[in-house]
Amino acid sequence: MSDEIRALTARLADEPTSLAFLELGEALRRRGQYDAAAKVARGGLSRYPGLADAHDLVARILSDQGDLAGAAEVQRALGGRPDPILAHLLAGRAREVAVRDPGPAAAIAAEAIEADGASSDALLAAAEIAGARGDGAAALHGVARALDADPRVATLAWPALAAVPDATLAERFARARLEAHPHDAALHLLHGRALVRTGDVPAAVVTLRRALELDRTGEVTLAMRELLREAEAPTPEDLAARHDLLVAALLEIKARQLFPDESAELSELEPEEAAEELARRLAEYRRMKEAAGWLRERLAEERERYFRVGPAPLAPRAERRLAPQDPAALAAALAGLAAPPPKVSLSHMALRFPPVAQFLERFRAVLRRRTVFDFDGEVAGLSRIEQAVAFLALLELKKSGEVALAQAVPFAPIRVTRPEKERIPQWTVRSA
Repeated sequence: MSDEIRALTARLADEPTSLAFLELGEALRRRGQYDAAAKVARGGLSRYPGLADAHDLVARILSDQGDLAGAAEVQRALGGRPDPILAHLLAGRAREVAVRDPGPAAAIAAEAIEADGASSDALLAAAEIAGARGDGAAALHGVARALDADPRVATLAWPALAAVPDATLAERFARARLEAHPHDAALHLLHGRALVRTGDVPAAVVTLRRALELDRTGEVTLAMRELLREAEAPTPEDLAARHDLLVAALLEIKARQLFPDESAELSELEPEEAAEELARRLAEYRRMKEAAGWLRERLAEERERYFRVGPAPLAPRAERRLAPQDPAALAAALAGLAAPPPKVSLSHMALRFPPVAQFLERFRAVLRRRTVFDFDGEVAGLSRIEQAVAFLALLELKKSGEVALAQAVPFAPIRVTRPEKERIPQWTVRSA
């Protein structure tokens, strides 16, 4: 038990009616102790049934445990509108149910939109389900509403657009949105993926290259890398297209590294003008590089010359006059210097690693209780060395086939589940 949890437990014991249960429940949730966190949170909710923070804490704990239906039920008890948290939970639940039966999932998605009509997550979930049921028009309408509510979700809209049965219709929709917002990098990515689906790879390469040129946050570049990673074995034509995209991305990165202070100026130029400006600056950079090489050669040629440090050898030496000294004091000083120094202790520099077996049993125990958990939440609060040993234990479990690992994007939470042969397919999401 950590010092924080111990202090919060003592505080709650001294003041049972305080709101310390919120901090204690959240601390237990971050450490992956979901049963204890749920007990604390439900106890506080029973004392404060109208407290929104208590409902939110219980809903997040249930969501982490994979019980999206229970989390939505707790959040629904608040009864407030709009409720973006309830809309998010119901959207995740709708996607989870849609794997088995799109019919009930559509009703859940409709309830999510009713909870918050401006929730882009709920609108995209409804569009995905409409496409799975063969209603392409409803799917496109839902994607349009989601983009209107929040244009930033264009990088997340592809599953809904891909669910539209008619690939040509989906491409026309993406092209129309792009014509209205020609400088949106995420819409260029969305249109490029739609072109790939229709089989127009050359046009898709041009569109995806333009998405890389317009990307200023790195989100589209990251999504592009995930797109290439998820693609099937490439044909020679696909390899050429990927090479073109890679060269375009590398040139963009090189330009930003060479001229970091002038990236805003370059972004205002047209592609042809930007290419000419980049060529001019690369020529200037080449001249400076050649000048640096010339200076380096001159330095190598002058290495045989040595310069004196100190007075000239023929300068008259100054006479050093010392005051009378006591020989006994000098002997005492030398005796002190001759004494061996105390032995230096290096115990504070020793690295103590917890045993890997400890985390192996811990993760196995967690998987016996639940089918899925987040590695980041399980190791929250541990030291860096303990987290490293815990990750090593996770890799050992993966190597032995006891777990399956998944990560949506780099630096996202690592989702740990039982192997596919030991569990049924299900979707899990984490609350915002």
